[in-house]
Amino acid sequence: MYALLAGAILVATLALVLTRPRDVDEVWWAVLGGGLTLVLGLVSLGRAWGILREIEDALVLLVGMMALSAVAEKAGFFEWAASFTARAGRERVFWLYGFVFLIGTLVTATLSLDATAIVLTPIMCTVWASVYA
Repeated sequence: MYALLAGAILVATLALVLTRPRDVDEVWWAVLGGGLTLVLGLVSLGRAWGILREIEDALVLLVGMMALSAVAEKAGFFEWAASFTARAGRERVFWLYGFVFLIGTLVTATLSLDATAIVLTPIMCTVWASVYA
């Protein structure tokens, strides 16, 4: 029963994070989902703290990469990288794929696989918008 309720909260939280109803930031939906699991007793506060302690290195890395990504976005890096990728790809799928692969490889080699997901996503969204707009 608890597993089913926890799964339902997870699915609802993910749906709210992805759809962002009423333009509410994703963080608030995640806080709501996490808070519900605590309030409903699905996870104890001590266990939740223990989980956070176990994964704190990964969390610090992700928060740092998100901060770096925010700075890079403000500086126009993603727009530049997407523009470069789209131009270099010459609107041909093979070349576009090659340059996306190259950027992904460089980011993974210099930072990490987690960073690649954080850095490459806005680049690809911008490429998608520029190529298919």
